[in-house]
Amino acid sequence: MKKETAVAIGVFDGVHLGHRAVILNAVFSGLFPVVLTFNFEEETPNSKKNFCYILPETEKFKLIFKLGVKLIVRLNFKKIKNLGFEEFFKKVLVERLNAKLIVCGENLKFGKNKKGDVFSLRNLAKNYDVNVRSIKLLNFLKEPISSTRIRKALKEGNFKNLSKMLGYWFYVRINADGLVFKNNFALVTKIINKKHFNLKNGFYLALVKQTKSLAMVKIKELGDFKILVIKFKFKNNFKFSSFKLVFIKKI
Repeated sequence: MKKETAVAIGVFDGVHLGHRAVILNAVFSGLFPVVLTFNFEEETPNSKKNFCYILPETEKFKLIFKLGVKLIVRLNFKKIKNLGFEEFFKKVLVERLNAKLIVCGENLKFGKNKKGDVFSLRNLAKNYDVNVRSIKLLNFLKEPISSTRIRKALKEGNFKNLSKMLGYWFYVRINADGLVFKNNFALVTKIINKKHFNLKNGFYLALVKQTKSLAMVKIKELGDFKILVIKFKFKNNFKFSSFKLVFIKKI
C-alpha cells in the first residue's frame, strides 16, 4: 500500500454501534481509511467456539463501505493464527497496509494466543511512528455492546433491544429465485447454513423492505441448515432479484 492509512481492526461481525465508532474514527482521520477484518470459515479460534455469523460477509462489507471505508482487507484466520503479535504488527499493519494510525476497541486482543493488547500495541507502534487510538466500549442498558450480547438477543428474538445495539433492524437478504405467487401471496422456501443464521426455530413476523409487506416466516432446523418458509402479500408483480427481510418480532 503506497498511501498512508488509518486501519480499523476487528472482526466487526454485525457492524454494531460499537464497531461503527471504531470504523468512523478511521474514516474521519484524514488518512486513507482501511478496515482489517478476519474470516473464520476454515478454522475458528478457541475463544469463538460455536461461532455463528450475525450477518453474511457480503452484507457486513456493504455496511462497512457505507460508512466511508475505501478498502477492506479480509484475513483468513487459519493462515495467520501462528503469527506473534509483533510479527503481525510488522508484516500486516506496517509493511502491507502502511498504517500510520491504528484504531481499535479498548478490549482488542491479537496475535498468537492473543498475547497482543492495546498496551503492547502502543509500545510497539512507537518504534514505527504509528499512532494507536483505542475506543471505549459503548454501553446499552448499563452493559457494553458486544457481538456476544447481540447473538443472545437474536436467540431470544428480542429484536427491539437488538436494533438499539446494532443501529439497524436485523435482516437477511433473500434470493427471489423459486418465488411462487398464488392468491395475492408470494411464497418462497430458503435453506441457510446454521453458521450463517442465528435465529431459533419458530414463527416470526417480518417486513419485506422493497414492497413494505408484512411477512410470516417459519424457521425450522434440519441438520446443519435452517429452513425458512416465507409468505407475504404483494400488490404488484414482484420484480426484484432479491429482497431484504427485516425481522420485527417472534410470534
